[in-house]
Order: sequence, then C-alpha cells, then structure tokens
Amino acid sequence: MFFPQLVPGAADLHFAAADWLQKGYESMSDPNEPNVTNDSPSSAGSAVFAFRDAYERTAAERTALSEGELANINLAIPGIVRCGLAASPKVRSLASQIASLPLDHALVSNLETYSRAAGHVQSLYVISSAPPEELEEVYEAAVERRSLLKSDLTNLAKHGLVNADSVAAIKSDTGYNNVGYDLMSLVALYRQSSGAIQGRSAALPEDIDEAELLANQLLELAARRPERVVADPKIADARRRAVTLLMRAYDEARRAVVFL
Repeated sequence: MFFPQLVPGAADLHFAAADWLQKGYESMSDPNEPNVTNDSPSSAGSAVFAFRDAYERTAAERTALSEGELANINLAIPGIVRCGLAASPKVRSLASQIASLPLDHALVSNLETYSRAAGHVQSLYVISSAPPEELEEVYEAAVERRSLLKSDLTNLAKHGLVNADSVAAIKSDTGYNNVGYDLMSLVALYRQSSGAIQGRSAALPEDIDEAELLANQLLELAARRPERVVADPKIADARRRAVTLLMRAYDEARRAVVFL
C-alpha cells in the first residue's frame, strides 16, 4: 500500500499518487465494497464548473480559519490538488472501514471537495498575476486536451458507450471561449457516461478533473484579457485557506489508510 505523504521538495507527488492508485492500493480494497466511480454523489452534482461550485460551497469553512491555523505552503499546489483528486475515489471506497476510526470524518469525507476548491482558487491566483502570454499557453494546452478527449469519446461512441450525437455536436471551433466550453462539454459527457465507460476510456477520472480546471482557467483568462492586473491579496489569502483545508483532509485520510 502506498499513500504519498505531502512533504516539501516532493515535486512529483502527482506521479506518486498515480502509482499508488495503479499498484499498491488494490491490496487494501474490501471485496464486499462496490466499485466507486465518478458518478458517485460527490462528483455528480453539477457536471460543469464542479471546481467553482466546490470553492463556493466551502467559503464559510475558509473564513472560519484563524490566522494561526493557516498552513505555510511550501509545496507545489497543483501537485497537492492532484494528490487529493487521485486519492478521493479510493478513500470513498473504504468509507465503511474508515467510519470506525477515531478521526475527523468531516475532513476525510470532504477530501474531493477541498481538492477541487483549492484547484479553483489556484487557477484564480494564476489568472490574477498572469502576463498576457499566459493566455496563449493555456489556450494551446486546452486545444490539445480537447483533441485528445474528443478522440477518446469518438472511439467510445463507435462502440455504443457514449451518445454519438452529443460527441458530434462538439464542433472543435477555434477561439478561447469555443475551446473552453468544448472542454466543459467533454467533461460533462465523461461524467454522465462514467458507469458505461469505466475501464474502457483512455482518460482517468483525475484527467477529467484536470480538463475542467484547464477549461475554467482558459475562460477566466479570456474574460480578463483586456486587463493588466497584479495578484489580488484577497485571492492569495483565499488560496492559502483553501489549501489548508485540503492539506488537513489529505493528512487525515492518509492517517486512516495507513492505519488500515
């Protein structure tokens, strides 16, 4: 079993988390527990803008943190977010075993929500301090991600696993908003079809989360491109608070898995 610890200097935490998901963790799974897929309640809800929704839902919890409770962030935040997203499905699959442990169960159960909230505010932070060339870099990455996901869904549609008309409706036009909303539509299709395509898709659930985050960042950057802005101190504070919640939840979940 492997559940990567969040430590300074661990630049490849996200790869460690992916390795844990693919290798060591299966030995801990309860054979009587049903498989947990991305159509579970925590990831269904709003198929589009799930990161933004998570951020808005956790506003009160962030505000409630005192200054002394805030974490000193000395890790790459995208890596922390990916660790949280990668760990969440497996942590949910062990919910019945974790329930008997003396832990903060509210933190553990909200790991995915806190991961998405931190991912959203990280994108806001990047946007608020991004130079104009950042938009083009994000745009190019989004175009490439759209192409990969649409190709995957097209192949799945040929096997009757995804609605072919829905895939065909995504025209792959150029332009910041077109690409951003195409990515959002692809994310929605993946989540709506998650039960049918599980084990058949080239994209992992965390890849779909990352595609949503990329689309959100592109749309936000495009909306603000006429502006020349500097990092907003309020966004920096919100980011620190969101990451504090995520790190607490991740560490608590890690304690549970290591104990089991």
